[in-house]
Amino acid sequence: IIQIIKLTKWTIKLVKEKKLKFIFFYKRIKENKKLIFEEKQYFKKNLNQVEYNFLINNCSYNTKKNSQNSYVESFRSKISLAVTSTLLTENLIAGNKILSCNFTGLDFFNFSINGICSLKKCNYLKFKNRVIKIIKNNKNKYFNMLSKNKNYIAPTVNPDETIGSIKKEICKYL
Repeated sequence: IIQIIKLTKWTIKLVKEKKLKFIFFYKRIKENKKLIFEEKQYFKKNLNQVEYNFLINNCSYNTKKNSQNSYVESFRSKISLAVTSTLLTENLIAGNKILSCNFTGLDFFNFSINGICSLKKCNYLKFKNRVIKIIKNNKNKYFNMLSKNKNYIAPTVNPDETIGSIKKEICKYL
């Protein structure tokens, strides 16, 4: 879990240096007050007071009213940063720019595609340069810098072809 703290600290530092917009999403849902309290305490214990205050002042909670808030905001963002997660994968598949950060040195946490979207054990300067490069490049250039096509993760399928295939299979049994 140290990698989450490192990513959080580095992101806050970069956002402040470059005056970028920042929205942080807790993993826990707001309705579970015990879990959100535990998560806040974890960050409070591992961040300094300035970092923690910045995080609290720039966080957004998932609520029952808008349980997809993290998805909506990440799809609007110029870049989404995280340790490997389904949210990052879904963002990439949808055509959004992401950066998956694995600072553990363990291959298990590597993102399924390498290139500009994946960063492994590194220092702050390399992290900062990668984020800035991703933000500055347009989506076409970004996607050309992936080791594999984003559809490698989940192929894009034409809905008409899917419906046609299903009808064809059904007709075999009629």
